[in-house]
Amino acid sequence: MQATLCDKYGFDGTGRQHRLQVFGLSDADKLLSLLLHDTVIKEYKHNIIEQFYDFLLSQPETSVFIGGVGQVERLKKAHTQYLETLGIDYDQEIYFEYRLQIGLVHERIGLPLSLYQAAYRLLQQLLISYIPTGLVKEDKDNLVQFIIKISGLDMSLATDTYYSIQVDNLTSSIVSLRHEEQKLSYKVKQDTLTGAASREYLMDVLERELPLSLQENTSMCVAMVDLDYFKQINDNYGHLVGDEVLKGVVGRIKARISKLDIIGRYGGEEFLLIFPKTKIETAIKILERVREHIAASAMNVDELLVSVTVSGGVTCSQKNDTIASLIERADNLMYQAKNKGRNRIES
Repeated sequence: MQATLCDKYGFDGTGRQHRLQVFGLSDADKLLSLLLHDTVIKEYKHNIIEQFYDFLLSQPETSVFIGGVGQVERLKKAHTQYLETLGIDYDQEIYFEYRLQIGLVHERIGLPLSLYQAAYRLLQQLLISYIPTGLVKEDKDNLVQFIIKISGLDMSLATDTYYSIQVDNLTSSIVSLRHEEQKLSYKVKQDTLTGAASREYLMDVLERELPLSLQENTSMCVAMVDLDYFKQINDNYGHLVGDEVLKGVVGRIKARISKLDIIGRYGGEEFLLIFPKTKIETAIKILERVREHIAASAMNVDELLVSVTVSGGVTCSQKNDTIASLIERADNLMYQAKNKGRNRIES
C-alpha cells in the first residue's frame, strides 16, 4: 500500500488532533463549518473566486504565476472545488491529505512562500466580507473566528509540504555541492595522469609534517626519484607510451611503499616520496626495493616491452630545514645518482 502524505508528515489520528488543537478547532466548530457553507460559500463562491483572481492578476508579483486565460479558468475551477470542501470534515485524513497536496503544487510552480501566505490572507478576508449582515452578532463573530482558524489550518498544512520540499531540495543541493567539492578536492590532490599525489598536495603534506618532525624531534625522509632516459622513451615510442610508462612506474612504487608513505608527481618524470616518522636507514631500504622492482622487468605497453630504470636521492629532515632546503638536498642527491651511472639511489 502506497504511503500517503499524512503518513509521511505524521498526521495519523493523534497527529491530526494535535494540529487541530494548535488552531483551537474542536467538534463544536463543525456546526460553524456548515454555517459557513450555508451562508457564504454556496451563495457567493463564484464572486469570491472572481474577486480573488482579479486581485492576483492585478499584482505583477502574482500574475506571472497564473498564466494565460486557459490556465486562469483551470485555476478558478480548482479553487472553487477547494472552497466547496473548506472546513468540511476537517478532522479527517482526506481533508489533511488534500491540503498537503496543495503545498506540493505551489512549491512545484515556484510560488514564493510570502506570496503564498498573502493569497491565503486575501481569501480569508473575502470569506469574512461575504458573511451576511443579517446574522446574529454572536453567530457572525463565531463565524469570523472559524474562518480565521480553518484558513490557518489549511495554510499550515500546505506550508508543511511546501517547506519540506524546499528543505529536501536544499539538502539535495548541499549534497551535490559537497560531492562536487570532493571531486574538485580529489582533482587538486591527485595528479590526473599517473594517479600519484599532486605537487600541491605534496607541499601541503610537507607544510604539516616538517614542523611536526622538528617539534617532536622525529625523523622524516623525502626522496626524489627520476626516470632514466625518459626522453628517449618518448622519442622512440611516442608520448602515449611514455604516459603509460609513468603510470606503470607509479604503480610499482606504490607496491613497495607503505600506506603511510606518500608518492606525488613533482614534475615531468620526477616523483617526490615522503616518509613520515621514518629513519634514513629505513628510507634507503624502501628506495632500493622500489628501484629493484622497477628495473626487474620491462613494462608491457600494448604488447610493447619497455625497459625502465630510475635514479633517486633520499635525505632526512634536519634542524633548521625548510621545505625548499629538504627538497633541494633530495634533488641534488638524485642528480648525483644520475652522474654515477643511473639506476641507483644516493643518500
